[in-house]
Amino acid sequence: EKYNFTDKTISAGDSIMDFDMLLSTDYSIAVYGELSEKLKDHTNTTVINSPLVSDTILEKVMNFSL
Repeated sequence: EKYNFTDKTISAGDSIMDFDMLLSTDYSIAVYGELSEKLKDHTNTTVINSPLVSDTILEKVMNFSL
């Protein structure tokens, strides 16, 4: 409620096992690798290709808006 996220869902994943979860949320964050090709046409997905994965995910979540 503090950040007004009550109506939106966000997911983050790093393996192909996370694919269905990433597709089922309003916004998804995927770590570059096997997921990046499968999610390339999914408009509400950010693919992270950075050694600072945790920091980048936190930044994306804190700045989230659709």
